[in-house]
Amino acid sequence: NKDHKLVFESTMVAARPGISCQIKRVLLYETPSSTEWNAPLPEAIFLPNVYVDISSTLEIKLSAMKAYKSELRPFPHPRSIKAVRTYSEKNGLVVARSAAEAFRLIREVI
Repeated sequence: NKDHKLVFESTMVAARPGISCQIKRVLLYETPSSTEWNAPLPEAIFLPNVYVDISSTLEIKLSAMKAYKSELRPFPHPRSIKAVRTYSEKNGLVVARSAAEAFRLIREVI
């Protein structure tokens, strides 16, 4: 998706390390129906390496998703409520949790 690519590139410019930069961590996240529908090129493959346990907040996430009525689609579309729940539960399995959000660490300054 070209607009997603432009947002990423702009973010990387804004987050350039420097003396005055306060940004300590840059993470990529999955976008249902965008991430998995990319061409299978090396630069487009999402390989998460950071997981956040959202077991206690999954229902809040799903409620928030329901607010984006124009973005929701019926299952089995990746942007259906059932699919978003399934993605979260699948990501949780990777780290032995009920649900997790998956990210890819791009840069971290410790």
